[in-house]
Amino acid sequence: SGDDEAIRRATQILEGEGLTCRPLNVSHAFHSSHMDGMLADLEKFAANMEFREPSIPLISNLTGRALQPGELNPGYWSAHTRQTVQFQDGIQTMAAAGCRYFLELGPAPVLTGMGRAGLADPDMVWLPSLRPGVSDWKQLLFCAGELFVHNVPVDFEAVDGLYAAERCALPTYPFQRKRFWLEAAPTPTPGTT
Repeated sequence: SGDDEAIRRATQILEGEGLTCRPLNVSHAFHSSHMDGMLADLEKFAANMEFREPSIPLISNLTGRALQPGELNPGYWSAHTRQTVQFQDGIQTMAAAGCRYFLELGPAPVLTGMGRAGLADPDMVWLPSLRPGVSDWKQLLFCAGELFVHNVPVDFEAVDGLYAAERCALPTYPFQRKRFWLEAAPTPTPGTT
C-alpha cells in the first residue's frame, strides 16, 4: 500500500524472486503514510465510542495474536489503519489454536485464497460468506451446509428463522407391497439373434 511507483518497484522485485503479486482494489491506501492526515480525527471519533472486551478470542491483524484486555481502544484503531497487516501471522495463530474452519465475512472471497495459500493444509475448510454473481442467501446456505457436513454444529432454526416453513402433508396409508423394480433384459445367448 502506498505510492504507485513504490508498489510497482516492489512488485517487480517480488515477482523477480518467483512470488505472485496481485493488486487489491481498495478505496484508500490503508496501512500506508497516505492515511497519516486522518489518524488524529479517527482517534478523536473513536474516543466517543464505548469499547468492550470481546466475548470470544479475537485475533488482531495489527499484531497477529489474540487481543489482550484493554488493547481495544481508539489508539488501536489508529494503529490498525496505519500499520502493516499481520494477516499471515494471524492465520498461523488461529491454526496453532486449533482453528480448522475459516469463514471470510466480506463482499468477495479475497482473503480466503490468501489464507489457503499461506497454510496449505488440506484438512482446513475455507469458505467465503459472499461471492459476486451468487445470491447472498444461496452462498450463506452453502457455507452452512459445508460446515454441517464437516461436523460443525449449525443452528438451522436460526439459519431458517426468517423464513416460515410450511408443513407438507404425507400419505397416511402404508405403501402397497408391490415391486416397482425394472426387470433386467435377458442376456442373449451367443450365436442367437
